[in-house]
Amino acid sequence: MKTINPNIPPPNGYKFRNQDGTIIVGNSWEGLTRNVLAYRQRAGHSTDNIWEMILNQVCETTPGFCRDPANREGLRGVKESLKAKAMAWLGAKANESRGSKLSQVDRNTAIIRARTCVGCPKRDPANMGCSACERNLTQLRDLAMDGQKCEGEKLGACAVTGEFLPLAIHLFLPPTEGDMPDFCWRRKP
Repeated sequence: MKTINPNIPPPNGYKFRNQDGTIIVGNSWEGLTRNVLAYRQRAGHSTDNIWEMILNQVCETTPGFCRDPANREGLRGVKESLKAKAMAWLGAKANESRGSKLSQVDRNTAIIRARTCVGCPKRDPANMGCSACERNLTQLRDLAMDGQKCEGEKLGACAVTGEFLPLAIHLFLPPTEGDMPDFCWRRKP
């Protein structure tokens, strides 16, 4: 499935042309999704996979705005920075959360994970960007968290998985492989 950078507004605005020709607008991705859902409910049209319909339409009308994670051809030989990986991961999770609520662990588990990450040598607490970028990251994280309180606000990113830790510690994520310390909660047993 194609993805977008949720931090960048679409070139033609937040618009969706419904199957009956009606153009629905919003002032953000969330606003557009809500407006399309409300319109389609009133019109008696299907409300399944609204976000996918919006994304597909945006990608059809402005293909350069979207990217296909499966097609990494253009990135050969280019080393992606940790900041870019973490932002892409966060954007993907925010997109995923638009379709359905992300599975979260309980608060105590998130706190234990945050404490584990604080002491990890693979954690990069580097600044994730300018103040506007920080605000966007916070908004994306809050969207994915669905209004829940966040632990580990300033954790940064994991240099092994490329995940944005202030969100990752809250999500049910399967164990994975990589050059992680023995105490890592993401490590495959």
